[in-house]
Amino acid sequence: MKQRETLVLYGDWLLKKMYYRNNSMVYGVHGKDKCGAFVGFISTLKSVIDFLNPDKVIVFWDGIHEGFFKYNIYPDLKLEKKEKWRTNDAAINSLFYTNNHQEDAAQLWQQKILLQESLEDLCIRQDEEQYCEAIDLIAQYSLKASEEGEKVFLYGREYDYFQLISDQIQCIIPNKELFLSESNFNKFYDYDIENELMLRCFVGSNSSTFRKFKGITRAKIIKYFPELQQTHVNFKEFIKLVEERRGKKKLKLYDTILNAHEDLKVNSKLLNLQSPFINKASERIVETLLHSHLDVESRNISLIKNLVKDRGMAVHFNVNIDEFFSTFDRVKLKEKQYAEQVHE
Repeated sequence: MKQRETLVLYGDWLLKKMYYRNNSMVYGVHGKDKCGAFVGFISTLKSVIDFLNPDKVIVFWDGIHEGFFKYNIYPDLKLEKKEKWRTNDAAINSLFYTNNHQEDAAQLWQQKILLQESLEDLCIRQDEEQYCEAIDLIAQYSLKASEEGEKVFLYGREYDYFQLISDQIQCIIPNKELFLSESNFNKFYDYDIENELMLRCFVGSNSSTFRKFKGITRAKIIKYFPELQQTHVNFKEFIKLVEERRGKKKLKLYDTILNAHEDLKVNSKLLNLQSPFINKASERIVETLLHSHLDVESRNISLIKNLVKDRGMAVHFNVNIDEFFSTFDRVKLKEKQYAEQVHE
């Protein structure tokens, strides 16, 4: 049997990216309703599916109180996260807005809901758990799927999924048009892939809730510690290297690293994708995504074609709508064939 290939995306990242890129895109009689995130998301998804031709596609979403399990362990970081949770609650519960920030939040949620409903009919699998970050669900799925022989393609920002890279889990970096695997990683990056978590701990992620260290970059760490280029260096070994070099030469970099030892330990727990922060219920749902088949007969792609036409969005796709959505007919067919195999 052919090895199954799965395309995985982080929904909120792509949705927000398309929202701000296509912010002037509107539809409707009065031209007040925005649709740039919806159109951009589906257009990007289509192009990646056309290129990759996967057997199934999964979009993971941040839960409304995402990161609860992670930040509940670290109360000082949880305080920052709570502000985002309040924003999410307000955007969902409010039917009006009074300033530009609220307008953006409300418009984004409206498009997210419409998109999620549409993806169901387009035979795209989805998962959203109230207390989980999408990246932890993505990590859990990818690790389990690769163990069972499935090939996973992670489409997203540079560095986000580098910890997960193997020859079974590959990263697609859209702005660089790269397919990264364990075997080709060093053709494009000048450090051992197993040192990714350590480097990530210094530069953090896009979230403000991670400890970051001013003046420290990946390039600077690699410059002063070239050992990271050729071999895996664990935290204990790395701190020992810093202490040895500080004894020979005084540099602010060395002091910063040594003074940040405890913060780095916190980051290493929060950012470690090899140990995702999810609960048992979420683990079971990920297992279901891995092994279950879709009831494709209950999903109607024509509904989405009609929605796009009826709401006046078709003009933004710049192609024949029936032809555009034929990509998702192929996704539906592959899901149907898989369901038939399961029942054989």
